[in-house]
Amino acid sequence: MRIKFLEFAALYVDTCAARIARLANNGNVLALSMRYTGEPLGNEIVDEWLATAPSIGPRRVEFHCKTEGLDRPYLGPSADKTNPVESAR
Repeated sequence: MRIKFLEFAALYVDTCAARIARLANNGNVLALSMRYTGEPLGNEIVDEWLATAPSIGPRRVEFHCKTEGLDRPYLGPSADKTNPVESAR
């Protein structure tokens, strides 16, 4: 199932995964399991995820342009959204 405006979602269990998801995948959904992380680590993951901006390096921008092009037919007319990656072009 494809959800509009959902770029990348994953279950994060450490701060490194949260940082990489924002940098490499332009992740815009944060999913946590309190069973695996607990409150202190969960707070660290949220802080790291919020502090990390999506990468605007040429390689990442090119990757996101390609994936957005592949997704566009499934998203319909509302696919022309404002995206930090698009604004870096």
